[in-house]
Amino acid sequence: QVKGIPMGGNSSSQLADVTLSKSEFNYQVSLIKNKRFNLAKRLSNNKRYVDDLGVANYGNFEGSISEVYPADLLMERSGENDRNVNYLDVNVHIDGEVLHTKLYNKVDDFGFDVVNFTFPHSNIALSVGHNLFYSQLARYFKICSHAKDFVNSSKKLYTCLIHRGYRHWALIIKFRQFVKNHPEALSKYRLTDIKDLYQAIFSTC
Repeated sequence: QVKGIPMGGNSSSQLADVTLSKSEFNYQVSLIKNKRFNLAKRLSNNKRYVDDLGVANYGNFEGSISEVYPADLLMERSGENDRNVNYLDVNVHIDGEVLHTKLYNKVDDFGFDVVNFTFPHSNIALSVGHNLFYSQLARYFKICSHAKDFVNSSKKLYTCLIHRGYRHWALIIKFRQFVKNHPEALSKYRLTDIKDLYQAIFSTC
């Protein structure tokens, strides 16, 4: 890297956020001065996390990028088109007038394996891996609008942890804790019995 804010620095995220916020503020001010109130209103509803930008209400935003941000700041689309996009860890798909969400993991697009979970035989406490399973179940549940996507993501994580040596019974305990703390799972996924999720996730590795 020869230009820009150093990646991984203690203040890099804050500097990037302030820099982009200033560019966005200046552009909004220019829109107001030029009485382009409709566009200013549309862009005020955009969402940005550091350098990840989500634009859900303005299909021509790509044509405005050069007006908002510095010329040497490259913007790349994440997703196939305006009806199927990725933002942070969420894939958003619009089918007709219905919006669906599921997990998006950037490392799945890499051409190599990424080690991002703990091992039970390391110096890290076993409870960390067990609690990781619970926390990821809760995250998947918030993200996935369909049961099949929740099951696919949960089963993939379960299989990974089992292959690393974590005990099946310990992960089952965490799943039961998740179910107890999220009783709305039945209604969200239109299930009559939580055993349907259990069997789908823990059937076989």
